[in-house]
Amino acid sequence: MLSPLIPDIRHPKWIIVVKLLEIIASPRANKIAGRLKIYDKDKFLLSIKVLILSDLFERDISRLVSEINENIALKRLLGINSKVKANEIYNLGVLLSNTWTICPGEEDIPGKLGLILHSSS
Repeated sequence: MLSPLIPDIRHPKWIIVVKLLEIIASPRANKIAGRLKIYDKDKFLLSIKVLILSDLFERDISRLVSEINENIALKRLLGINSKVKANEIYNLGVLLSNTWTICPGEEDIPGKLGLILHSSS
């Protein structure tokens, strides 16, 4: 059994999480989501936050969502007031896996990745 997630902004992993969450919550991220013609930007950005937490802390999405719903500190950190539904996160994961591809970036910048958005959907 995994220990519960307790946000600690002094821990290096949580410092990374806080920085990522700030970037995702920024007006620029909202603008980019609008350019991608995402109909519910708030739900999309929340889903990205949950997917990042799930990946960084190696948690199942359903378990993480139930933990978020129970933990006030996590809710505050994520900037949410309502209950999160795991189904919505899974739906976004399926949508992203069908429409986005990570590919190698420009050759003159080693290690840079490019993101291709397929416009066929």
